[in-house]
Amino acid sequence: MKNPLIIIFIIFILTALSCEKDRSGLIDTQGVPPYVTTAILNTYYLHIDTTSSGAVTHLTDGKYKINFTITAHVEDANGIDDIKQVSYRIYSPVSHDVIQRGNLSFLPDSTLPDEAVYNTNASFTMERSSTGIYIIEMFAQGQGNSISNSIQLGLLIAKNSGPPHIWNLSAQDTFIRPLHGRTLVYFRISASDPDGLADIDQVYFRNLSSVNSSTKNPLYDDGNFSSDGDSVAGDGRYSTLLQVDSSNTLGSKLLRFYAIDKSGFLGDSLDHTITIIAQ
Repeated sequence: MKNPLIIIFIIFILTALSCEKDRSGLIDTQGVPPYVTTAILNTYYLHIDTTSSGAVTHLTDGKYKINFTITAHVEDANGIDDIKQVSYRIYSPVSHDVIQRGNLSFLPDSTLPDEAVYNTNASFTMERSSTGIYIIEMFAQGQGNSISNSIQLGLLIAKNSGPPHIWNLSAQDTFIRPLHGRTLVYFRISASDPDGLADIDQVYFRNLSSVNSSTKNPLYDDGNFSSDGDSVAGDGRYSTLLQVDSSNTLGSKLLRFYAIDKSGFLGDSLDHTITIIAQ
């Protein structure tokens, strides 16, 4: 079965390459901005675990440096001397923020009077958990600071990935239902991921004995002890505090704990039964 991410990526590339703007009918070229006709990456796919070329560099701090080449063809109705600069921006697939920007350099061997070729070696540094489709946007600026159209291309960064793992659940087995007020129920569980703790997206449990058994009850690793009982943020120990009050039904409840990573891999589950008894 094909990876849905690969299929979406291919559709994105085909769509981007097919988008062309009709520039016919221009008569007065004064104030007309440059126009990026073509944008090319020397690669559209890199795998941080299998790419053997210099396109992926494994850094000593566990991060990865991605290297690739950008080429853009730019027209200007006022002549190529009217092109002030050609720039690029790189967007993260995780935050969607600009993580890198820069300018392309003019290649002087371009012989067409109204089209110039620009090129640069671009790079950025990424965490292992930040794989996905990076958007590379290219655009030009005229001498009068007019801005051209932009072309966006996708660079898919992939990795070998395994599911997260949970263990070492700490929870009571039996709770006394209070006649008044509430009793706090504390759960704590350890989680890990072969791609590092930053790759864990969610740790949660479902109450399989409830009519709402599909509801996710999240556990947290945020160091907020007062709200969810977690004492140290980012240590791989996830906690939550729940309330038992007079409205809770008596009897045994089967809880199933899960962890899922940012690639959508669901790890092994862990079951725990709690029993609520009358006071």
